[in-house]
Amino acid sequence: VDICAQYGMYIVTSNDPSSAAADFDEVAANEYFAGEVWEDEKEIAGQIIQDMVDKGATEFGLHGFPYGLSSQMDARLDGARAKLAELGISEDNIHEGLSFDKAGAADELISQYPNLSAIFSSVETVSTVYQPLINSGKSGEILLNCYDPNDDALDAFYDGTLSYATTGTCADSMIAFVLLYNAMTGNKMTEEDGSPASINMSYLFCTSPEDFETAISLCSADHPAYTLEELTPFIGADASYADLKAFAQQFSLEDLEARQAE
Repeated sequence: VDICAQYGMYIVTSNDPSSAAADFDEVAANEYFAGEVWEDEKEIAGQIIQDMVDKGATEFGLHGFPYGLSSQMDARLDGARAKLAELGISEDNIHEGLSFDKAGAADELISQYPNLSAIFSSVETVSTVYQPLINSGKSGEILLNCYDPNDDALDAFYDGTLSYATTGTCADSMIAFVLLYNAMTGNKMTEEDGSPASINMSYLFCTSPEDFETAISLCSADHPAYTLEELTPFIGADASYADLKAFAQQFSLEDLEARQAE
């Protein structure tokens, strides 16, 4: 933000909440900080864990990079842990597999804990956890989630190895650009109290191959989440920040299907 101020350039952040930073008060006070668009990582992690437990999972592996590398990934793991504690899952039934060798960590979780019934990961898993599950013969037996999946996730859904996928962050960037463009043209948007714009969007939460097919067909580089015509009303001196925020916060699979069917 200091560099932006030095050069007279505005900045909007996307995906990871800037407001979670320890020095956010200083950031928020900078006139060139034009807002944030973010996901509630702890909320979606809790939804995944809740569904895993509802499906009968009792013993969990926590998978991903070690703590301290990414505040976003740390929040996902913290959200999972908080939900497991809320649901009464004993620490004895929670095993950590956090390593830069993600495939090796997955293999170790699967081999060391024969009663493992779910792996919650803070990262993309089709390229790292998929094969260890296939090799162990436990594909479909151990519930598995995935963040930022690639197209290979569709096959993993169909063969039963993958149970959950969270995607759709490209939509954040488009809303963030609206905030940025408005600031650049002298129409900076803020909250009612004058604080920087802060829009909490939801991931596309896919729990079936059909969900994931919808997500990749309606929200991708080839098929953007929003059209220019949809975003244009939120640009300019007469645009309403409250309306932009409400529009962005309805983002979901259902929202995509409804808008793109019109």
